[in-house]
Amino acid sequence: MAYLETSHPVHHTFTTAKAWRSAVEEASDAIVAAFPESSFRSAEVTGPQGVGKSETNDLRDAWSAVGDSATSGVFAVMQDLGQPTANDARLDFTNYGEFVVTGWVKGSNKELVDGLAGRLGTIFALHD
Repeated sequence: MAYLETSHPVHHTFTTAKAWRSAVEEASDAIVAAFPESSFRSAEVTGPQGVGKSETNDLRDAWSAVGDSATSGVFAVMQDLGQPTANDARLDFTNYGEFVVTGWVKGSNKELVDGLAGRLGTIFALHD
């Protein structure tokens, strides 16, 4: 069965650490809401003292382990992992002089992917 994969890149630079963290946390909530039946979720936040992780792969929980000293992290969610028609979203975020978020939203469900990409853009703009 053939299908078309829709893909949207994510890229945003924030002016403050507070805006960066708030936006990434809110974006993670939007991703989880878009993929409620996710088959894979991973949340890791790195700081000088180590890597914050969460037993439930909740980004806020992982970030609280590191606190305001976070330098980078990743949040990823996949729906229908291992299926050719999987949908997924990933946020990579770094704080190395600039507060940057990159990543993607992609999958076979165009309406879902387009909607989530638009929602992430709105979240990032609100925290800018």
